[in-house]
Amino acid sequence: MKSKLLPTLLLASILPSASATEDWIINAFDTSAEAPQWPSEEYPSKPSNVYERWWGDAIADGVSCSFDPAVNLGGAAGSGSMKVSADFQAGNGEFRQYSIVRWLPGGLFPAPEYASIEMDIKFKAGSAKRPNGSFGYLEFGFATTNYNTVYAFTQDIPATADTEWYHISAPIPLTNVNVDKTNGIHFKMWGGDELNGNSTFWVDNIKLIGKEATGPEIVPSVTILPAGAPGLKLIAAGAGIYDRQNIRTATPAYGWVGKSQPVTYSITITDYPAVADFQTHLYFVPGADTPATMADPDWTRPDCAVLAIGSNATGGGYAGMRYKVNAPSSNGVAGHEYWMADDGVNGGNIAGVGSSTIVGKWSVTFNNDTDFVLTSPDGSTSQGSFSAVAAAEFAGEVYVYCGIVPGSEERRNRTVTIGKIELTGGFETPITEDFTLPAIDTATWAVSAGVPGAVVPIVASEKPFWLAWSLPAIGYTLQDSTDMAELNWLSSLTDTAAFGMEGGRRILINNSMFADPESPKRFFRLFKQLPE
Repeated sequence: MKSKLLPTLLLASILPSASATEDWIINAFDTSAEAPQWPSEEYPSKPSNVYERWWGDAIADGVSCSFDPAVNLGGAAGSGSMKVSADFQAGNGEFRQYSIVRWLPGGLFPAPEYASIEMDIKFKAGSAKRPNGSFGYLEFGFATTNYNTVYAFTQDIPATADTEWYHISAPIPLTNVNVDKTNGIHFKMWGGDELNGNSTFWVDNIKLIGKEATGPEIVPSVTILPAGAPGLKLIAAGAGIYDRQNIRTATPAYGWVGKSQPVTYSITITDYPAVADFQTHLYFVPGADTPATMADPDWTRPDCAVLAIGSNATGGGYAGMRYKVNAPSSNGVAGHEYWMADDGVNGGNIAGVGSSTIVGKWSVTFNNDTDFVLTSPDGSTSQGSFSAVAAAEFAGEVYVYCGIVPGSEERRNRTVTIGKIELTGGFETPITEDFTLPAIDTATWAVSAGVPGAVVPIVASEKPFWLAWSLPAIGYTLQDSTDMAELNWLSSLTDTAAFGMEGGRRILINNSMFADPESPKRFFRLFKQLPE
């Protein structure tokens, strides 16, 4: 008889009083070394610890950020500011945004030990504005060691910011799931279809404001939560409402065009969030050069077909077969986006099917290169056809993705359970996957997700559960033991697979993670070594 694992948790404890933290001036922009341009005679290549382009084509590395000795808050002689010049192209892919980062020396730093982050900003008269009169929606805060972001400030910059400096002071968001992983300063602006033309501004006095000495420090609390029903858990744990959580085929051998017999793609949903319009999907992505790290091929790649499955408010669901072609970094050619009616050439929605229940098997069967049948869990069907011109864009090597995207704040932190994925018919290596192993089979699948740790199989024989803890938790190590003796605590687990959710972090615990998986009991704690 197998012994039963009895997980025990340790809750919050008290540490000595937290000491005061001094202000940290990140940049006062007193010298050109704080915002150099490159390549130049002085800086033939990119210097370290400078503000640089992270993503978005509205700015260019080495050119768009520069030191300006003629402009600074207060007008003090010998000081200046950082000048940023962005050129927005409304509706043109990555030219609709910019993202700037400075990776700070020393790597990880304790943002939660500070009270707030500050910056001053001023715009050049005549800079591009949104229809509401603002200079754009600025997001300001931190970059993290896992290449995520923690925003403290997210607001429009008012129209008055071209005649006077606009001061930003925002509290550190202590409940953000990545706040204990900060290692850089970051700000971005998304122009979308509203900002067009040049936007020039200056920033000055970027700093962290220290905390005053406080009372006893409360350490993080540790909680155990049920793992839920068996199957592949796709958890919408990303910080953004459009963060995708997918797995995809390990090889691009799963296109339907040119097959000698019908092929079927299906997913069986066993558990679904009780909220309307949560999306599950299959993506069909041409191109062997599509990296698994690209979790949003439906947006980024020029061509993508999507079987989009959504829930309604009464427990039912719907699905639509839609596509885009020749439209990178977008939802499709303007006027022919995924949700628009298909015109046979530029993209759109081809056909849809409803169901009285969201739970069950959803499938699309291609009988040839163009004609398909959608089938929903209650047996409803719908037929549709790609034009020959559109189908030709999906010939050759194609990856198939299965995943979710929440689409709204209300739908974040929700979970979909997939019981089975089947890719059958004319494939050389058909797939029937029911997720009975405690890890993703990397010979068949690759994880392609904004938060990889939130894409995990649940296997009942592993006696799984979630170990969760509150934030902030800087300096704490996750430890386990089969008894409470002080010398027997081990670091069998690392939190590299942990992910942020609902203001804390969590990690799936399986018996097979431990050297003694059949131990009848196990204890967990977060441990922090105090200074002498």
